[in-house]
Amino acid sequence: MLKETDTKIKNAIFKARTDENGKILSYRIFPAEGYKLHEITLDEADVETGEVNLGFTESYITAGAGYDFEKNEREIYVTEVETDERSN
Repeated sequence: MLKETDTKIKNAIFKARTDENGKILSYRIFPAEGYKLHEITLDEADVETGEVNLGFTESYITAGAGYDFEKNEREIYVTEVETDERSN
């Protein structure tokens, strides 16, 4: 079962997946409207230059209930969608 819960990242919507006893198992993290979400596994390296192209989604990602949002090793954050991206 999913229920909206307090956000741990500004401009993000957190939905907690719980077990039958209400214990939080994981989170689905969505960007708020007008924002996109970054997570390090969405990044892609350019083979020719070695440059890293940051990857974003306007959908959602998941994180376990024990994920350390202070340490944030997966580099989960939200940023605004650029005006030219909205017209695509």
